[in-house]
Amino acid sequence: MVPNFIERLDQTVGLAVKLDRSILETYRDNFFITPSGMLYQSQMALTKTIMGADHLMYSIDYPYNQRVGAAAAHFLDEADLTDDERQKIGYQNAVDLLQLDGKLKGEKGND
Repeated sequence: MVPNFIERLDQTVGLAVKLDRSILETYRDNFFITPSGMLYQSQMALTKTIMGADHLMYSIDYPYNQRVGAAAAHFLDEADLTDDERQKIGYQNAVDLLQLDGKLKGEKGND
């Protein structure tokens, strides 16, 4: 929900407090968004616009959201993303943040 209100936070908080950096800049540099189970293209577009593809990690809200698996993969495939953005959001950002490179089960030498 924060990306929906981040510009408003900058506008209103900036009236009362002098900050060296905007709330948006601080939020974007320190948080990752995982829009789990949110299969709406408009929401993906807004979140990508606010956060950038480098701070998005697509996830599934299993078992709470019944639209899982193929539906989520299809959603990400159909999203208005470049191949590089799709790779980052669907996989690489999590690997980098969680330092999983070469440690994922199923990769050669890691079973």
